[in-house]
Amino acid sequence: MEPVRFATIGTSHIAEVFLDAVTRTNAATIVGAYSRSMGRAREYAEKVRAAGGGEATLLFDSLDELAACPDVEAVYVASPNTIHHDQALMMLRAGKHVLVEKPFTPTRAQADELFRAADEAGVVCMEAMRSIHDPGFKIVCDALPELGQVRAASFGYAKVSGRVARLRRGDVASCFDPRRAGGALMDLGCYMVEFAVALFGAPESVQASGVVVDVPGIDVAEPAHRVDLSGQAILTYADKGVHVSWGKTFDDHVPSQIAGEQATLLIRQASDPRSVEVVRPAAITGDWGMGEGYATPLDVPEAPNNIASELDDFAASVRGLEAPVLDARAARTVTLESLGVMDEVRRQIGVVFG
Repeated sequence: MEPVRFATIGTSHIAEVFLDAVTRTNAATIVGAYSRSMGRAREYAEKVRAAGGGEATLLFDSLDELAACPDVEAVYVASPNTIHHDQALMMLRAGKHVLVEKPFTPTRAQADELFRAADEAGVVCMEAMRSIHDPGFKIVCDALPELGQVRAASFGYAKVSGRVARLRRGDVASCFDPRRAGGALMDLGCYMVEFAVALFGAPESVQASGVVVDVPGIDVAEPAHRVDLSGQAILTYADKGVHVSWGKTFDDHVPSQIAGEQATLLIRQASDPRSVEVVRPAAITGDWGMGEGYATPLDVPEAPNNIASELDDFAASVRGLEAPVLDARAARTVTLESLGVMDEVRRQIGVVFG
């Protein structure tokens, strides 16, 4: 497969992780870089060449010039959350394939517009949600029949962030700024919501709660003045309940699990599903199945940087080939349904984006 020729928008840490992923797959090469500062674009391009991620000879400080460049086949959007939509829309309308860093857009309505634009232009647009393109995710999907009828699941992702201390001092990082579509849900919770939706589809109802605080320096009269530090939601289905949780003020060490009538699947970390095992119950001796059972580890391929797996799926979709894990069309459904869930979560916990 011919590598997809990417230009990047953004030079932040995630763009460097993307570069590392490019060096781990033959699916992509970086031919150019955009930044508002030509100096930063040049610095990033030098890193690309040094790492072996591509020639990166095309430098841009103009989005119009990037959109018009015939040598750029696809664009990776790694800019702040609130400008994903406008930048991606511009590139789609110019006929570029677009891979947008998570969260895809702040709202489902904006995502709908991007996917319509992709269809009109005949190009591929996909969210860079690495967890559902990980080979471990496919292992989880393949193991579901062993569980019997799934009745419950729980997915959690939380880790302490030093930016919370900054927030309390009045130094508001973009990840905690509601005017920039920040908050723990959009930063970490989105992984768990999308993992659940990718497995089970859109829920029938959502019930959410969260730890929400006023953001220093934002007038409380402004609609977008509160941000979530952590939260949880119950996703209700006709035959099961799914609990998702997220946070940036504590570390979550509890494995995620999918519980069926015949067995339970344990996932050490759903955002990076390397350790996965099926736990089958011990034989029931009496009325209760309370035995500890026995665990069978599943063979999950290594993925030192699972953005590479995401690139493999994206490139296969661009080339019209079968995706190794999840193609862009299936991923689109997950993105849309998950953003609908997150819209409802924010409505219930009182977080508004500006």
